[in-house]
Amino acid sequence: GLTHKQIEQRIYRRLRGSEAAASAAVRMAEQRHVKWLERLGEDLVTPVQSEPLSYALTILFRALPDANDATIKHHAIAVRDAFVCAAVSQPTEAEHRGEPTHQMSLEAVVSAQ
Repeated sequence: GLTHKQIEQRIYRRLRGSEAAASAAVRMAEQRHVKWLERLGEDLVTPVQSEPLSYALTILFRALPDANDATIKHHAIAVRDAFVCAAVSQPTEAEHRGEPTHQMSLEAVVSAQ
């Protein structure tokens, strides 16, 4: 067998080895988290145009504090157009069920009446 001192040395070697691996795992997890946050920040700066209405609203709301009237009007028109496209292309739940609908005309929505 091994002497008491040799056993103790092996235990310390194992502990030091596992401690280094654990430190590396923590360090790598931290680096992955930092990279994830950086990618998230990039994604928030440039929104993905997956759905036209939410994209138009996002761009409008981001422009509100800093933009001039012409820019705001341009973004507001884009939002209006996205609403019109959504209203024309999406049947309502009542229409799916064949029930009578009580919808305002599209012209009233577009003209904000």
